[in-house]
Formats: sequence, structure tokens, C-alpha cells
Amino acid sequence: MAGIARQHGMRIIDIGGVKDHVHLILSIPAALSLAKAMQLIKGFLEMGA
Repeated sequence: MAGIARQHGMRIIDIGGVKDHVHLILSIPAALSLAKAMQLIKGFLEMGA
């Protein structure tokens, strides 16, 4: 997940969660919408990574 974030200019500040969900605090660049950032992260997680 950190790799996907880095590739798109995001920085993971904190991460936590349990088996079926995740909590993130992200720094997202102004050029990247929140919706796109979540799409990228969620897509990565759905791949089973």
C-alpha cells in the first residue's frame, strides 16, 4: 500500500485496522482528488494485497 501511495504522491501518516477494514491518515497532493486517492487505495486492497 505504501508503494501505491508513493507512486501517486501520497504519504501514509498512520495506518490501522482489523481483518475486514482499514483506517488511514493520508497526505494527498492537491492535484489528486480524494475520490481518486480512495479509488487507488481501494483497488490495491481489493486485489488481495
